[in-house]
Amino acid sequence: LELTVFSTKLSTFVLVCGRMVQEVAQYLFALFFVVVAFGCAIASSDVVDEQFEDILPAMLNLSRIMLGTYSSDEYHKLELKPKLLISVSIFVICTTIFLFNLLIAQLNCAYMGIFKDMLGYARLNRGSVILENVTHASAKRWEKFVASLKMDEKLEFNEGDIGLAGGIQVLEPAGAHPVTTDSIKRYGGSTSPASQWPETANDVDIEDKVDRLERIIEKAV
Repeated sequence: LELTVFSTKLSTFVLVCGRMVQEVAQYLFALFFVVVAFGCAIASSDVVDEQFEDILPAMLNLSRIMLGTYSSDEYHKLELKPKLLISVSIFVICTTIFLFNLLIAQLNCAYMGIFKDMLGYARLNRGSVILENVTHASAKRWEKFVASLKMDEKLEFNEGDIGLAGGIQVLEPAGAHPVTTDSIKRYGGSTSPASQWPETANDVDIEDKVDRLERIIEKAV
């Protein structure tokens, strides 16, 4: 399963399947418990039937009823014994209707709970696998890998627009993620940390609007 880290989509799929398997396992455990409970109850009752006279045959036939492999002739025999028919009907309601719909609700809630964060979980899983295997790499190979990243070179935001170093540049088509405003804030002047941070145009516009509103209020008063 660790090979799934090479594909984020595949890793996400495996993560979701792992969560779904837990829900299915709980459903199977509850189903087994209901089959055992009804098998013991019917076998210990006063109903006389060769298919339900002992616990194991009763559990086997209840499982057949649940899976739909019980023949029509056997159902006709159940109609002759009202108590047994009522017990089997309650069993069918509990398993086929209640537990099966409960499984659907469990799977739906589990998927909705993990849907928002499944990509992040997959990336965390990839990071943990990488972190575990980094220790097995030789120092020479690790230094060669770090040098290939070229983290000391400054990145180019646009053609001729040189930015900061310490990142990995990923190119994409210009129309892939169109934006109306530039996310990079640019200021003229000195880059000294001791210099005061310049005011943005939005701050100046807001102050002008507040001053204009105050003057209007003063004239109205």
